[in-house]
Amino acid sequence: MAGLIALREPIVNLLFQHGKFGHAATQGTAEALLFYSLGIWSVVGVRVVTAAFYSMQDTRTPVKIAIVGMLSNILFSLALMGPMKHSGLALAYSVASWINFSLLFFFLRKKLGHVDARKILGSFYKTLVSSVAMGLAGWGLLRGEICSRAATALKRLHI
Repeated sequence: MAGLIALREPIVNLLFQHGKFGHAATQGTAEALLFYSLGIWSVVGVRVVTAAFYSMQDTRTPVKIAIVGMLSNILFSLALMGPMKHSGLALAYSVASWINFSLLFFFLRKKLGHVDARKILGSFYKTLVSSVAMGLAGWGLLRGEICSRAATALKRLHI
């Protein structure tokens, strides 16, 4: 997630910017990628927590919560696509995913009584710190002298 956020524009540029897909399209796609990236953790979390419900033979709770998530996605999409355009749709998806995960986790904890949240939070904080460090390193390298020299060399070669 941190890597995609920090390096979103060069990734989109490398993969898509050629022909009619110009700089403006790269910037717009990179902006949407930023907002989609914010939801990666919750999308993965939903898959894990849903599997826990299924292992307990409970298929109804995840489906009911998925309906709440879908409805929240629709509502946030309608609210955000006007002011934020396509990025609003990406943010709405991420917010709906956060809601979906939060509800699933809440009901799993309620069902089990205890899920050792301290260990989960400890792991989360370690992952967060290392992800932020990686994101900052990528961002720094991108704006550093190595990238500047490489970009200048490529311009001279007309690549």
